[in-house]
Amino acid sequence: MANPMIASGFGLGCADCGDTVIAPYWSQFVCKNQIRHFWICEGCGHHFDTTVEMAADVGGRRRKPASTEHLSAVA
Repeated sequence: MANPMIASGFGLGCADCGDTVIAPYWSQFVCKNQIRHFWICEGCGHHFDTTVEMAADVGGRRRKPASTEHLSAVA
């Protein structure tokens, strides 16, 4: 198995085959500050999801997205 999924400047690298996955298969709004993306690699069929956590509102102004993105494989 290859290294864990690596976020690049354009899409994500598949952990199994290394191909670039450009866009999520679908996305889910979890709550006010969290969005989950579900990905499928077209090269090998590997499934995985990412969770993006957004920073909270500050003084009525929206802050920039948090820089961390959590990656996990979907069985």
